[in-house]
Amino acid sequence: MNRNRPSVNQAAGLLILIGFISACLIISVSAKDVQSGSIVGRWNYTDCNIKNTSVRGYITFKADGTFYIHIKARDDCPVKDVIKGVYLYKIDGEKITTNYTGGHGMAGYYHISGNTLFLSEIPYSDGMEHWKYKLERRK
Repeated sequence: MNRNRPSVNQAAGLLILIGFISACLIISVSAKDVQSGSIVGRWNYTDCNIKNTSVRGYITFKADGTFYIHIKARDDCPVKDVIKGVYLYKIDGEKITTNYTGGHGMAGYYHISGNTLFLSEIPYSDGMEHWKYKLERRK
Protein backbone atom coordinates (compact mmCIF):
# COMPACT_ATOMS: atom_id res chain seq x y z
CA MET A 1 0.00 0.00 0.00
CA ASN A 2 1.38 3.40 -1.01
CA ARG A 3 0.98 5.88 1.88
CA ASN A 4 1.59 8.98 -0.30
CA ARG A 5 -1.41 8.32 -2.52
CA PRO A 6 -4.80 9.63 -1.31
CA SER A 7 -7.56 7.10 -0.87
CA VAL A 8 -10.63 7.06 -3.09
CA ASN A 9 -12.69 8.46 -0.19
CA GLN A 10 -10.26 11.35 0.29
CA ALA A 11 -10.31 12.18 -3.42
CA ALA A 12 -14.11 12.04 -3.53
CA GLY A 13 -14.33 14.26 -0.45
CA LEU A 14 -12.01 16.80 -2.05
CA LEU A 15 -14.10 16.87 -5.24
CA ILE A 16 -17.29 17.38 -3.22
CA LEU A 17 -15.67 20.25 -1.29
CA ILE A 18 -14.48 21.93 -4.51
CA GLY A 19 -17.97 21.56 -6.03
CA PHE A 20 -19.61 23.04 -2.93
CA ILE A 21 -17.26 26.05 -2.88
CA SER A 22 -17.84 26.63 -6.63
CA ALA A 23 -21.62 26.48 -6.17
CA CYS A 24 -21.43 29.01 -3.32
CA LEU A 25 -19.39 31.40 -5.47
CA ILE A 26 -21.82 31.10 -8.39
CA ILE A 27 -24.82 31.74 -6.12
CA SER A 28 -23.16 34.77 -4.51
CA VAL A 29 -22.26 36.26 -7.91
CA SER A 30 -25.81 35.71 -9.19
CA ALA A 31 -27.33 37.28 -6.08
CA LYS A 32 -25.02 40.30 -6.44
CA ASP A 33 -25.98 40.74 -10.11
CA VAL A 34 -29.72 40.66 -9.33
CA GLN A 35 -29.32 43.25 -6.56
CA SER A 36 -27.19 45.63 -8.60
CA GLY A 37 -29.46 45.56 -11.65
CA SER A 38 -26.67 44.10 -13.76
CA ILE A 39 -27.44 42.72 -17.19
CA VAL A 40 -25.19 39.74 -16.39
CA GLY A 41 -27.20 36.53 -16.20
CA ARG A 42 -29.68 34.50 -18.18
CA TRP A 43 -32.82 36.20 -19.49
CA ASN A 44 -35.85 34.48 -21.04
CA TYR A 45 -37.76 36.25 -23.81
CA THR A 46 -41.39 36.75 -22.70
CA ASP A 47 -42.83 39.31 -25.11
CA CYS A 48 -42.14 41.15 -28.35
CA ASN A 49 -43.68 44.52 -29.21
CA ILE A 50 -43.09 44.29 -32.98
CA LYS A 51 -46.19 43.74 -35.13
CA ASN A 52 -46.57 40.13 -36.36
CA THR A 53 -43.34 39.05 -34.66
CA SER A 54 -42.52 36.70 -31.79
CA VAL A 55 -39.25 35.67 -30.19
CA ARG A 56 -38.90 32.74 -27.81
CA GLY A 57 -35.74 31.51 -26.14
CA TYR A 58 -33.08 33.10 -24.00
CA ILE A 59 -29.98 35.25 -23.92
CA THR A 60 -27.16 34.95 -21.40
CA PHE A 61 -24.90 37.93 -20.74
CA LYS A 62 -21.55 37.15 -19.11
CA ALA A 63 -19.33 39.50 -17.14
CA ASP A 64 -16.49 38.96 -19.65
CA GLY A 65 -18.31 40.99 -22.35
CA THR A 66 -19.78 38.03 -24.25
CA PHE A 67 -23.35 36.86 -24.61
CA TYR A 68 -24.98 33.69 -25.90
CA ILE A 69 -28.30 33.93 -27.70
CA HIS A 70 -30.57 30.96 -28.44
CA ILE A 71 -33.91 31.97 -29.94
CA LYS A 72 -36.67 30.94 -32.30
CA ALA A 73 -38.15 33.93 -34.11
CA ARG A 74 -41.26 34.25 -36.26
CA ASP A 75 -42.43 37.17 -38.34
CA ASP A 76 -43.87 37.96 -41.80
CA CYS A 77 -40.52 37.22 -43.48
CA PRO A 78 -38.62 33.93 -43.47
CA VAL A 79 -36.46 33.42 -40.35
CA LYS A 80 -33.87 30.74 -39.71
CA ASP A 81 -35.17 27.84 -37.64
CA VAL A 82 -33.02 28.71 -34.62
CA ILE A 83 -30.72 31.67 -34.14
CA LYS A 84 -27.87 30.94 -31.76
CA GLY A 85 -24.27 31.86 -31.13
CA VAL A 86 -21.76 33.70 -28.96
CA TYR A 87 -21.22 37.41 -29.54
CA LEU A 88 -19.52 40.41 -27.92
CA TYR A 89 -21.28 43.27 -26.14
CA LYS A 90 -20.30 46.55 -24.53
CA ILE A 91 -22.36 48.71 -22.18
CA ASP A 92 -22.17 52.52 -22.21
CA GLY A 93 -24.88 53.93 -19.94
CA GLU A 94 -28.20 52.70 -21.41
CA LYS A 95 -26.60 51.83 -24.76
CA ILE A 96 -25.61 48.29 -25.61
CA THR A 97 -23.33 47.73 -28.60
CA THR A 98 -22.84 44.24 -30.03
CA ASN A 99 -21.38 42.43 -33.00
CA TYR A 100 -24.62 40.43 -33.35
CA THR A 101 -26.18 40.76 -36.82
CA GLY A 102 -29.06 38.27 -36.48
CA GLY A 103 -31.69 41.00 -36.38
CA HIS A 104 -34.18 39.42 -34.01
CA GLY A 105 -33.80 39.51 -30.24
CA MET A 106 -31.45 42.48 -29.80
CA ALA A 107 -31.76 46.26 -29.77
CA GLY A 108 -29.48 49.24 -29.18
CA TYR A 109 -30.66 50.23 -25.68
CA TYR A 110 -31.62 48.40 -22.52
CA HIS A 111 -33.39 49.07 -19.24
CA ILE A 112 -33.73 46.79 -16.21
CA SER A 113 -36.69 47.11 -13.86
CA GLY A 114 -36.54 44.52 -11.07
CA ASN A 115 -36.19 41.16 -12.83
CA THR A 116 -37.39 42.50 -16.20
CA LEU A 117 -35.08 43.52 -19.04
CA PHE A 118 -36.40 45.73 -21.84
CA LEU A 119 -34.54 46.07 -25.14
CA SER A 120 -35.39 49.12 -27.24
CA GLU A 121 -34.13 51.20 -30.15
CA ILE A 122 -34.40 54.39 -28.08
CA PRO A 123 -33.07 55.23 -24.59
CA TYR A 124 -35.33 54.64 -21.59
CA SER A 125 -35.25 58.35 -20.79
CA ASP A 126 -36.94 59.02 -24.18
CA GLY A 127 -39.89 56.73 -23.40
CA MET A 128 -39.83 53.05 -22.64
CA GLU A 129 -43.24 52.51 -24.24
CA HIS A 130 -41.30 51.84 -27.46
CA TRP A 131 -39.53 48.71 -26.20
CA LYS A 132 -39.05 45.87 -28.68
CA TYR A 133 -38.30 42.88 -26.45
CA LYS A 134 -39.25 42.08 -22.87
CA LEU A 135 -37.27 39.45 -20.97
CA GLU A 136 -37.41 38.02 -17.46
CA ARG A 137 -34.36 37.06 -15.42
CA ARG A 138 -34.14 33.30 -15.02
CA LYS A 139 -33.96 32.34 -11.37
